[in-house]
Amino acid sequence: MALTRANVESVLVRRCKGWMEVANLSVTFAGINADLNDPIAYGVTTCGFTVADYSVVADSDIAQIESSDYPKFLDLCELRLLNSIASNIDVVDVTLGPDMERLGQFHRAINKAILTKEADMNKLYGYGRGELVAGYLEIGSVQEVEDTA
Repeated sequence: MALTRANVESVLVRRCKGWMEVANLSVTFAGINADLNDPIAYGVTTCGFTVADYSVVADSDIAQIESSDYPKFLDLCELRLLNSIASNIDVVDVTLGPDMERLGQFHRAINKAILTKEADMNKLYGYGRGELVAGYLEIGSVQEVEDTA
């Protein structure tokens, strides 16, 4: 059975409902949640497929995903959703006090969730930023050359 838009929304809401509520994103999952268009379209396109309309992802767009790729697809959608949540927090009217501290805690927590998701995806699928490894390269020995001029 192919995944439907409503199935994908249900999984994403189940995984991220608390985060979504803080960011004032819709937590409906009837297949028409506009706040989930971008994460779902991102998942489809990152899996190598196209969507007819990026702003309204349809069941037929999601049907291109092979069932063996469902876990990766859903994780890609979730990662994009977490990043969207982190960037959609309204801080304009919060300047001081306990609300600002809670906002700081939220940002630290969502960023940790994003890094954890990226690390998990890197382990499972080889997807993500990877690791930066430092080292040196030894090309050969250096010899002194005598100046004969």
